[in-house]
Formats: sequence, structure tokens, C-alpha cells
Amino acid sequence: MTIPTGKRCSANPTDRTTHHQDPGSTPTPRASRTENLGAVAPDSRKSSVSALLMPNLTKHMFVMGIDPGLSATGYGVVEGGHPPTAVLAGVIRTDTAAPMAERLAELFIGLTQVIDESRPDVVAVESVFTNQNLQTAISVGRASGVALLAAARAGLEVSEYAPTAVKSAITGDGSASKIQIQQMVARLLRLAEPPRPADAADALAIALCHLRAAPLERAR
Repeated sequence: MTIPTGKRCSANPTDRTTHHQDPGSTPTPRASRTENLGAVAPDSRKSSVSALLMPNLTKHMFVMGIDPGLSATGYGVVEGGHPPTAVLAGVIRTDTAAPMAERLAELFIGLTQVIDESRPDVVAVESVFTNQNLQTAISVGRASGVALLAAARAGLEVSEYAPTAVKSAITGDGSASKIQIQQMVARLLRLAEPPRPADAADALAIALCHLRAAPLERAR
């Protein structure tokens, strides 16, 4: 499922239904581009995967997962339930030619817009992978900090999960590939096809991971 470029989501204040602006509408301020998947079409086929792998989902909780990155930050909102439901997903891209400070400002504006429009109950962010090369780790760390700031400014609870924890929660394998993540996310959310790009799929996976982990954390 490919995210249509040049479209941004907006939310009706009375519900969580996602709408689209015209493709020719004004882009996100400061040249950032929020590409949105919109309401995700479910697969009509029944599946036992959700019941098997996600037995402790928190019903009616809306979780926004964020896969931070300086060039592309994925986001995905999932409603807890049996099965869980994908509400929206997309990618926020920053201008690679802009100075670092401006790119971080672009990302903050984009994330703030998505949070305001989707109104999640909690935010889950993937933590920085320490085995990345130094430059990548610095960029991802900066983007992660912006994500945490945007969530905190909105008054939302934030949880962080290591990449291996997300992979284990979704596939049962902490070394799963991105393709495996996309395929399992599609099965868990009963989507007709794997969500794309990978950043959006990863964000949905992070949201699912939180739904799986939240009841266990409260039980401790």
C-alpha cells in the first residue's frame, strides 16, 4: 500500500475519521512534507494471527507509533481491540538542503500537526539503535528528541522501545527483516497488503508493540 505523495491528513474534531486535502493544496510549513496513508483499508479475510500474537491488547486505546529519522519520520496510529485497527499512517520528510535547526523545526511542526489531528491517547517511540554508525545515530537521536518534545508538549504519555523489542513483539524474532515486519503488520491489522514505505510500517509496528506491552507494564 503506497502512501500518496503531496497529501496531508486532517481530522474531524468530533471523531477520528481521516480526511484528505486536494493534492494541490498548500504543503506543510517550512517545506516539510507529510505523506499520509489515510484511513487504512482492512482485509476482509479472517485471521487468527491477532489472537495468537497479541492477546493483551488494550481496547479503545489510540496509540501513535513514531519511527524517528531526520530525513523521514514514520508515524502510525492504531486503535487497540480484537483485532487492532490501523487508523492512519504516513511519513514526514524534511528538506535535506535546509540547515539542521530548520529541519528539526520542520519535523516538530509536522509531528505536532499529526498529533493535533489524530489525537492519540499515548505515543510510542523507537529508541536509538546503538549499533548504528555515529552520524546516523546522531541524526536519529535528534529526530527522536523532537518526537519526545512534540508528545510532551501535547501532554501525552510516552514510551520508548528498542528495535529488537518491537521486532520480537510483532514477529517473535528480534532480528526480523523490514519485509517481515511489513508482512506481519499487515496480518495483525488485517490489511489487504503490507503498508509502505517501511517507515510507516515500522511506526505501526511500534504502536502495536506498545499495545502488547502496556497491559504487562501495568500488571507489574
